Amino acid sequence: MSNLKPQVIFVSKSEDNPTTRYRIQPLRRALEKRHIRTLRLNSDGGLQLRFQLLIAAPSADIIIIQRKLFDKFFLTLLSMFCDKIIFDFDDAIFTKSDGRAAPRRMHRFNQTVNLAWQVWAGNHYLANVATQQLSHDKGRASAIPSIKYVPTVIETGKYYQRPKSACFSMLWIGSQSTSKYLYENTDMLEALGKRFDNLKLIIVGDFTFELSHLNVECHRWSEQVELEQAANAHIGIAPMSDDDWSRGKCALKVLQYMAAGLPVVSSNTGANADVVVQGQTGFVADTVEDWLAAIEDLQGDPDKALRMGAAGLKRIQAEFNSDLWVQQQLNWLSDILPTIDQS
Repeated sequence: MSNLKPQVIFVSKSEDNPTTRYRIQPLRRALEKRHIRTLRLNSDGGLQLRFQLLIAAPSADIIIIQRKLFDKFFLTLLSMFCDKIIFDFDDAIFTKSDGRAAPRRMHRFNQTVNLAWQVWAGNHYLANVATQQLSHDKGRASAIPSIKYVPTVIETGKYYQRPKSACFSMLWIGSQSTSKYLYENTDMLEALGKRFDNLKLIIVGDFTFELSHLNVECHRWSEQVELEQAANAHIGIAPMSDDDWSRGKCALKVLQYMAAGLPVVSSNTGANADVVVQGQTGFVADTVEDWLAAIEDLQGDPDKALRMGAAGLKRIQAEFNSDLWVQQQLNWLSDILPTIDQS
């Protein structure tokens, strides 16, 4: 019998990728704290990744694959070396990024869901789609996988607040890939700039963005910059479109804003609409007029904005706290990794 401690292999994007930072690293740190060996392989590794996985899999107790859709042949081969494969996903990876159907992606998604031991879905929409893909064929060789809802969660201790400047600032955190939501809502943002003189949009990302009627301040992303700008801002905003790709989003920026004690104004769609409690932690908006009314309300009543921000932070601590959900994940893994209980 081997004396090696159990091992968990994670397959995910780079260390700086938000999905890795928020969905992989907290669990990985918790496992290592309990003296369970972990290994993270870069999911962008191509053929090299496949070789690395096949070599490492025989010594692994669990393999957690984050968002990567392998073909059925490789997954079947991999499961021969380690049959406890968890598929974790927090995007509608079965569609195209504009929300259109993607039959090939959906086919691979179907295969992945059915070959997994467990599936961890980042929101209820994603969990429902995964459940719909399950094959209930009585002749199948493996058990039907368990579908778990695992929201993206926040380590609230990182965030802090500062006294606010006179210029009312709206924070948007994202990347080039999600900047389309700003471009799609240019008319709304310009309308805000025309209505309110003392208003600024702060962007933390990897691109630049300009408007004619609204002052925009762009900051290159780093975790420190993200935290600093969240502390400086008055509110957080999350304009979005309403399609299958957007419904797959797991409200990360909204959760970040709330963890920083900011009230949120968001489009009324997807997980954002589930996380924001209308009139308590912020506002959801369907129209340009809704956006104008929400900004006017928060800018005109600083005490109300502070109360909403405090309510948002309380909701994060109660329902989207990293420690809470990591413990839930450890409980699910404890039958396979009994040393978890020896913390």
